[in-house]
Amino acid sequence: MSFGEILRASPPVRCKPDGSLYELTPAQKKRCDELIRKECFCYSGGNCLYLEDKEGPNPCAQITSIHIFCRWFQNAILPLDWKLEGEIFRDEHLRICDSCGRGFRSSVANVKYCPDCRQEMKRKKTRERVRRCREKNG
Repeated sequence: MSFGEILRASPPVRCKPDGSLYELTPAQKKRCDELIRKECFCYSGGNCLYLEDKEGPNPCAQITSIHIFCRWFQNAILPLDWKLEGEIFRDEHLRICDSCGRGFRSSVANVKYCPDCRQEMKRKKTRERVRRCREKNG
């Protein structure tokens, strides 16, 4: 499977409920640009290898924009920084885990931990509760 086929099979760019694209703050833009330069294999010296055509190289569209509209960046690069993804797509039920700091999706507002940490935190709190009960009784 070629890169183009993988990209076309990836989910479309997420939009806000009103249909507009997500806009980055200057701090988020700076972190996104660093992430692209460091992790994106399509990025080469300011150009996007995927967008390269017969006329020559094209500049990376995601680096030149303040909106999220590159499918590859959204689906493959941005999830590498869970905190940044949670900040950008905040209104889309993304939460930040209080234990590990990773982002996760939840439609419930009072969830504090990601699925990976939830079980461990439940065990830890049960241990503490039982310890306190044993000290109290005996």
